[in-house]
Amino acid sequence: MDPLTRIQQLLAENKFDEAQALMSTVLEQPLSPSERGAQAVGLMSTYVQVMNAINSRYEQALKDAIEDLEAAREVNELLSQKVSGQIGGQAAVAA
Repeated sequence: MDPLTRIQQLLAENKFDEAQALMSTVLEQPLSPSERGAQAVGLMSTYVQVMNAINSRYEQALKDAIEDLEAAREVNELLSQKVSGQIGGQAAVAA
């Protein structure tokens, strides 16, 4: 299997570290100038795909974290309201 096809297969399997290692290995191989140029274009395209996949996962993780923080904030507000209501209610009873 040619290295670029293998890299694309690794990407499809979400094996980003292996894809990056293979890209590094491929870049170290001696090539003619035209082969090197063609390979560089292919690798840059693959690199963009890898980075987009990583950034997409990062973006989703951030969205999930924001949702979790928002839910925690809402719970905190409800608890604060209940505690304030109880304290205010107890103060009125004590007076």
